[in-house]
Amino acid sequence: MKIKIFLGIAAISSVIAILFTPHLASAATNYGNINIINDAVMNNTSSMTPAQINSFLNEFTGTCLGTNSAFSTPDPQGYANGAYQYGGSVDAGTALRNIAVRYGLSPQVLLVTLEKEQGLISRNGSCAYANPSPAPEGESCGNPNGTGPNYCSFACQNSPVGGCVTVAVGYGCPGYCRSDFNGFSKQMSGGAWILRFAEARAYGQLTGYTGFDPGDEYACYVGPMTAGYRQRSNSPSNCKGFPGNQSIYYDGSYTDVDGNTMYVANGSTASMLNYTPFYARSYTDTKLFHTSFTKWFGNPAYPSSNIFMPDGTYNIRGIGSGKSIDVSNNSSSSGASLQLYSNNGTGAQEWVLKRDTEGYYTIQNKSSGKYMDVAAAGIQTGTRIQIWDGNASCAQKWAIQKVGNGYTFYNTCSGLALDVNGGSTANGAPLQIYTPNSTPAQQWNIVSLEPSSVSTGLYNLLSSGGTALDVSGGSTAGGTPLQVFSVNGTESQAWIAIRLTNGLYKILNPKSGKYLDVVGAGTSVGTKTQIWNDTGSCAQEWAINLSSDGTYGFTSSCSGLSLDVYNGAVSTNGTPVQIYTNNGTSAQKWTLRAAARTVADNTYSLLTSAGKALDIANGSIKSGTPTQIYANNGTGAQNWMFKRQSDGLYQLLNPQSGKYLDVIAGSTTQGAKTQIWDGNSSCAQEWAIASNNDGTYSITSSCSGLKLDVSNGAVSTNGTATQIYTSNGTGAQSWMLAL
Repeated sequence: MKIKIFLGIAAISSVIAILFTPHLASAATNYGNINIINDAVMNNTSSMTPAQINSFLNEFTGTCLGTNSAFSTPDPQGYANGAYQYGGSVDAGTALRNIAVRYGLSPQVLLVTLEKEQGLISRNGSCAYANPSPAPEGESCGNPNGTGPNYCSFACQNSPVGGCVTVAVGYGCPGYCRSDFNGFSKQMSGGAWILRFAEARAYGQLTGYTGFDPGDEYACYVGPMTAGYRQRSNSPSNCKGFPGNQSIYYDGSYTDVDGNTMYVANGSTASMLNYTPFYARSYTDTKLFHTSFTKWFGNPAYPSSNIFMPDGTYNIRGIGSGKSIDVSNNSSSSGASLQLYSNNGTGAQEWVLKRDTEGYYTIQNKSSGKYMDVAAAGIQTGTRIQIWDGNASCAQKWAIQKVGNGYTFYNTCSGLALDVNGGSTANGAPLQIYTPNSTPAQQWNIVSLEPSSVSTGLYNLLSSGGTALDVSGGSTAGGTPLQVFSVNGTESQAWIAIRLTNGLYKILNPKSGKYLDVVGAGTSVGTKTQIWNDTGSCAQEWAINLSSDGTYGFTSSCSGLSLDVYNGAVSTNGTPVQIYTNNGTSAQKWTLRAAARTVADNTYSLLTSAGKALDIANGSIKSGTPTQIYANNGTGAQNWMFKRQSDGLYQLLNPQSGKYLDVIAGSTTQGAKTQIWDGNSSCAQEWAIASNNDGTYSITSSCSGLKLDVSNGAVSTNGTATQIYTSNGTGAQSWMLAL
């Protein structure tokens, strides 16, 4: 993990500074920021699922950490007083994800740490000590036992059977290996503990972590991940972390022996420098971390976008206020400030998002043509936001991540989040960049102002080979894989395209009540698709683009990869459907065709399993009258005419009133009540009808994908209100059609 050999102070500070100067703090700064990894990247515990970790590991034929590797060693008692035990025998993906979540770190950070320390991800052959890797960049990594150079030496030379994986990150091996730290889970927990907690422990700020010796006398503890903590060492004479071993604040600066000013950009970078201080190996190790992370997951110095939004015009509204990002006084002058303001439909609140090849976005004001910009490319909290002429700098590049119920915008200069000053909801509240905190002041709704590319409807999705997107085996179970199969008119090939406010779509199979979903919210080429319950995640959100040849492309919002037929076998029944790099081939071209008729146009009564009928309260004919269930009485209040539309959906007309079954205000909220209302051809009055295996039918709102449901499942109680609700397979959502 750490090596004691020490080079000259000026040489070390120079190579580190040269490596990590992605932007300058000011014109007078010689070296700018040491920015190894951004806080948002470091802390993203959900960056990979266990399945994604295992899939990643198995891409490397030489790794010894594939899905067949089991790790039963429990988390040592010292880390959490025995309260957190992994137990059992779990695969590498599960072990790493558990550890990452436990210590509040990204699994990607742990994977790259495995690579940085011993090359355990990409090294050829086994993880045994008998297969050492060469020392990096010509360094001589001496073996204390005198058996020769070995990059894995500090970890492996004294390791027991099991080789390098037994001491995976060299934890407890500052020149020898302590056997009480052997084992994959212990090693990874120890490494994660150092990355997250060692510096806080040095200040006695953690409870439940006392009485544990990290076993590393060379650690330089660089304050907790908040501002204002001084460099700390267990043994000051060994802590060579910064020139002159002077105090340092990660958001402040210090001057080296040559008079050059340097900045540690954030707490996560400070933590990395604590893990591997500025010894002789630190430049190589830090460079290796940075290079490996960038190659596999993108540049760690900046937060990456974890969603794909198609280029287009949007309104951006604060979740906490409901108000829009607005150019003050609708100015077109460079330097005009941005603020919150009530939605007014003016060009001051219209923003054009455009994605670059790295996945970052520019946000251009449509009225002025100028860009959302951090003043003077500032990196300090509180720096104001303005519009400015386009300049392609990091001040105008933004990563968009889904956070909570909305989206957060991170500036790539600093990794700080777009924020409303003081969390205000008042008109005129200024915008700034600020430490990410997931509060409503940093969460935004992105509202598309572009026309719909697809009308709401019930469709078959046909491949270029004439086969249809199909749920394997006609199953309704979550996790059932998707394939292409000959068109057969079954409801396993019927899909509703539901447009969201952000302009993306969810694709619902009404028979199952489940959605077109990317397995594990995967972002890797070749990740398969399935049906799954509504998660609200990017795994179920798709951009739909109309091509010049009349076909459609479907792009996953998680990754920007396209819905694709495996190996281009578009005419072969049973071929899996996956996501893949957009390549414009026939494997990614889909035609939308109205699905086959499910129910004949006729007038029916809709009955629950208890024989109660869908009824208009008090037999009223007034718009806004709620619907309910009531004893089947044959009156006109219980008659519903099914009228199939050209898009495959149905309207349900009550002939007595001349009004339609309607979701109040076109709501997409679970529990929204139903009523009768004048015909308006909106999605509030369009329903997908799908047969169930028991001969009953489910009735699904095309606005939301939620099903017509009897409140609280009270299917036998007169007067119980009807509503829309998440698909749950219960009798409350099963309707019998009686002539």
